[in-house]
Amino acid sequence: MIILTTTLYEKNFRQVLNPDNWFFKVKSPLISKKLFIVNNINSKEEFDSIKNQIQDKVEFVYSDDIWKEAVSTFNCDLHQGEISYWYSIQYFCALHIALQEKIKYVFNVGSDCKMSDLEIDDYLRDSAFILDKDPSVLLTTIPWSDEDFDETGQHEQNIYNIEKRHDLFWFSKVVSDQVFFSSPEKFLNTNFNIKSDLHPFPGYGGNSFEKRLCNHLITSDSYRAIYKKYSYFHKSF
Repeated sequence: MIILTTTLYEKNFRQVLNPDNWFFKVKSPLISKKLFIVNNINSKEEFDSIKNQIQDKVEFVYSDDIWKEAVSTFNCDLHQGEISYWYSIQYFCALHIALQEKIKYVFNVGSDCKMSDLEIDDYLRDSAFILDKDPSVLLTTIPWSDEDFDETGQHEQNIYNIEKRHDLFWFSKVVSDQVFFSSPEKFLNTNFNIKSDLHPFPGYGGNSFEKRLCNHLITSDSYRAIYKKYSYFHKSF
């Protein structure tokens, strides 16, 4: 039903491929596959040695092997060599794999992020429900905050004066790729080629996945739904 996915790269794979990492500890009957998207790793012998010890627990896919098919699936003009490539390709790959394997949902958690709770079935179920029932919702997330969730949600809604309301979710036009839940089928009609600076994003990411998706939300009747119950922690490797 759901692919849980995150990204591995040179700076993080030693920390992430650890049995104590949140990615291995989270359990849910709704998660049918745990998937690592492998990006830009130079220490290949060391990586393969660690990978061989745990590959019975998770699956590994190398973005270089499927990147062309992945961006083509979503009609995106992303290319290798662009500064945005390494900040984008893993998400297109995960969504593409879900479509190919007929898995309905993708739950992405950034490799430098951790959910505040290991019991997340209500978030997964409520997210699947709103995605299925509300055509305007393209993805759900949770707040990056251990402060007042209500203040965070109200701030997100006020950025674009959103009047849409729900008991379990706030709504936003701003996108974060750190933690998100979506159905890849809903992205098939998304315009990932709007690269205008409609909302501020870090310059180092270029025309990244989250910038492209945010631009689509801003220019269409579409939203990111933010769950009201949980938060996540983030640290950069």
